[in-house]
Amino acid sequence: ETKPPKPSPPKKEEQGNGQENGNKQRDRPDRHSNKTRTKGERPPAIKLHIGNLSYKTLPNQLYDFFTRLYGKDSVLECHIPTERDTGNSRGFGFVTMPDEHAKAALESGRKHEMDGRILKVAESNSAGSNKGRQQR
Repeated sequence: ETKPPKPSPPKKEEQGNGQENGNKQRDRPDRHSNKTRTKGERPPAIKLHIGNLSYKTLPNQLYDFFTRLYGKDSVLECHIPTERDTGNSRGFGFVTMPDEHAKAALESGRKHEMDGRILKVAESNSAGSNKGRQQR
């Protein structure tokens, strides 16, 4: 009896650390599915650009600040970009809020002061968003 040859091990570029491909599927919902919105998914939301942040402000502090002002369920996501080389804050952030809370934050006229700085709150015009772009 002869045994069939064993398959060769994957090439170097096909190998990973075992976490790259497997965890991406489990950690993130499928953004590209055509399913209709279910009760547990996000409501329609607006991403706000928060400018003039202190370089010491952390994302959880920004999250806490907006949830104290607009309510416990008012912040869906919070992000403060950092410099790639140093890891330091870039001085601005993004807060994603359900439509009604975001509009309240934009239209309130209140000064949002954090860490002794007046924050600049505006609707984000991040890539992929048609909001804020003028139609001709």
